[in-house]
Amino acid sequence: MTPRISVLVAAYNEAAHIAEALQSVFDQEIAGTEIIVVDDGSRDDTAAIVERLAARAPMSVRLVRDQANRGLAAARNTALATARGEFAVLLDGDDRFGEGMLAHLLACLHTTPVGTLVFPRHQWIAADGSPLPLKSAPPDGPVALRDIVLANPIHSDSGAMARRTDLLAVGGFDERLTGYVGADFWIRYALTHGNKAIRAEPRVTVLYRRHDGQITANWRRMDRNWRILSDKLGCEHAVAFAPIRRRALARHRLFCAHIAYRAGEYGAARRFILQASLAEPKLLVTHAEARVRWLACLASLLPTAIHHSLRQNYEADRELQSEPCG
Repeated sequence: MTPRISVLVAAYNEAAHIAEALQSVFDQEIAGTEIIVVDDGSRDDTAAIVERLAARAPMSVRLVRDQANRGLAAARNTALATARGEFAVLLDGDDRFGEGMLAHLLACLHTTPVGTLVFPRHQWIAADGSPLPLKSAPPDGPVALRDIVLANPIHSDSGAMARRTDLLAVGGFDERLTGYVGADFWIRYALTHGNKAIRAEPRVTVLYRRHDGQITANWRRMDRNWRILSDKLGCEHAVAFAPIRRRALARHRLFCAHIAYRAGEYGAARRFILQASLAEPKLLVTHAEARVRWLACLASLLPTAIHHSLRQNYEADRELQSEPCG
């Protein structure tokens, strides 16, 4: 029988998390669900764990291992090409679906036109799975190209769901990118299907894991890929991108300052925060999170003991501002 939903899982060295990710799909209990896991050349036991779970899974689990480590974009393209479901949803190998997520998003899509993509809000969790006091903020309305470039309210790609044919119409994930893979695809999705095609579901139904090995934890990779994405937008969508290019650069630099600060690379964080302010001089006035990061970077110049005491409050319990996704 043709499955109703295909869950597309890209996994690279996810032995520590892949069982939780798949179990979160099993727990959805949606008839006609298949899981496509693309093991992107893992060097750990990811594939063996998937095979063991597949043998007793309550739904079809298909493991694809016929590729070397070619990156997230290539793995997702393989999964999408392998899928057979009417609808497709992304799940990274280190994240988890919350209770009832598939049923809820499926109901949302049944009431929207062809071409619509829906995505949920995310609850951040630590590497060990414990909850963090951070949740993605819901956008005010449909998500257009401008929103994705400047803030990307989709955050993590896990949970993004659309009709499979609508995803295929975008032309696949850009395999030149090793960061901003999702942002690039959602920009092209909005251009393909219209600025009102991407819609948020306000419920928090995905658990997004934060750990040092994830794509967005490496500011060098993110900065390198931003240059590729920015050049691509400037060449292919110059009319839409030109008016917001400097603001987009400022937001990217602000994001890199955050990553560098969390990694303890304070000199790089200070450089990024200065570059962000030069690109958008009003940033400190208009963006509350920018002020927090400015203060954090300035605090890194204080004696170590004082700075470390202040740093403990950097990620206090507050609603997370929008960030680019990987």
